[in-house]
Parts: sequence; structure tokens; C-alpha cells
Amino acid sequence: MDFLGDPATRSLTKAEPPAPPVVAPPIVVSALQIRLALSQRGLRAAVEAYVSTADQDTKDSWQFATSFERDNSMIATAATALGKTPADVDALFELAKTL
Repeated sequence: MDFLGDPATRSLTKAEPPAPPVVAPPIVVSALQIRLALSQRGLRAAVEAYVSTADQDTKDSWQFATSFERDNSMIATAATALGKTPADVDALFELAKTL
């Protein structure tokens, strides 16, 4: 057993692989929920003003989307344009989930 080395100097137990990272599912709310949340926060008019000056894809998304995903890049762009932080957007979506 010399070729295995001294058992006292090495671990004889098999190490468990690390657990995979926990990935939270994306937050998705309906168009009605996001609009109600924006109205409750007093942000609806500002968002609609932003959308009216945005590109056609953004206008179409606002008008025709049936749901909104928190991690969508258009949401991040709009939030930045409106001076909102990621925490502000998180809070808005958390509120929207309850409506």
C-alpha cells in the first residue's frame, strides 16, 4: 500500500461537489399589474411620456405586450432614462406582483 501514501496524511472521504448556485426565476407581471403599480407609485405619466419619445420597438412593447419581465433590457433603459435605480425597479415589480 505504499503507492497509495500514508492514510493519516490524506483524506479518505470523497468530497461532495459544490451545490449549484440558486437562480431565482425572473419576475414577470401582467401589463395590467405593471400599469397599476406605476399608477400607485405616481410614475405612470412619466413612463408614458418616456414611451412617447422612445423608438418604435419600445412603443410597440408598451402598447401590445401582455407581460413585462423585470430583467428585460427595455425596462433597464427606461429606468435609467427616468432616474430610477435597480432597487426602485425591484420594488415596483414586487408591488406589481401583489396587484
